[in-house]
Amino acid sequence: MVQGLFGIVKCRRVIVWILLCVTCGCSEFGPSYRISQKERIVNEIMAKAIVQLKQQYGLQPFGDGAQMMDEVWMLALAFTYNKSIDIDESRILLVN
Repeated sequence: MVQGLFGIVKCRRVIVWILLCVTCGCSEFGPSYRISQKERIVNEIMAKAIVQLKQQYGLQPFGDGAQMMDEVWMLALAFTYNKSIDIDESRILLVN
């Protein structure tokens, strides 16, 4: 019986913890985040680059990233290529 009580207490703690995480993490209850003009520009540039590389080389995007505080320091895009290629073809993709 004692084990059953501990199981109920643990279950209640987990449920309370989940409810706190869901309600406190929701942006409706907290301050909303507005994207800056620089972030909008970065998103537009990355979207255009993804579309262009996908159309031109057949690359499939699977990740992106950026590093900025006051200035843009780094933009990163990750792609996959589903065809088998040799070293010369891979150099063309890498350099271009």
